[in-house]
Amino acid sequence: RLSFGFVMIMMLLITSCRSSFEPVATIDVAKDSHLSCEDRYNAVVSSYGEWDMVSMPFQLWLELPEEKCISGRATMFRDENVQLSFRAMGMEVVYLYLSEDSVIAIDKINKLYIAEPLSEIVGATGITIGNIQDLLLGQAFKIGGERLTSSMRPQFELYADSANWSLMPMRNNASMRYDLKFYNADVLESLNILIADNEFGFEYSIPTKVDAAG
Repeated sequence: RLSFGFVMIMMLLITSCRSSFEPVATIDVAKDSHLSCEDRYNAVVSSYGEWDMVSMPFQLWLELPEEKCISGRATMFRDENVQLSFRAMGMEVVYLYLSEDSVIAIDKINKLYIAEPLSEIVGATGITIGNIQDLLLGQAFKIGGERLTSSMRPQFELYADSANWSLMPMRNNASMRYDLKFYNADVLESLNILIADNEFGFEYSIPTKVDAAG
């Protein structure tokens, strides 16, 4: 039961999404290489707007265990829930609902209903529903905390390498370490989490414009 819910979440969070939309313009790489870490951090936090609800289409490409493309729509209420509707052949085939305390997956094709506590899925990471929303939007955050803000700057160490840069919490959990990497000044590239000897990676493609409503 647990593995089904875990796979459904990982399908969306780990695999890369591809789109026919044009990439969103980002700061020029050559110019960005001269920006300080502070400038890059400020560029990130200043690019995030406030929102209460958002609804947008997505296209999921699953590479393993077999290649498969699934389209759907994501609807999110800030810090409350995430609703993912997977569609195929013009109808909803899977519905996934995540809230602060639970994960519900409904497989309409195989007539399966799965419910698990969110804590069983995220385990020792301490990832919150707000963190999952930020992951889906490609926005940087502190695990177990909030999305990045200017006041949170002292909580992170910053590292720069040409146009690429990364940040890491000043005080990592003894059993967990993680870092967020960016390309250009304000585009999240990856989140890497190391728990004991297990490493989890979340990677992003170039941001794309989609028909979202909020």
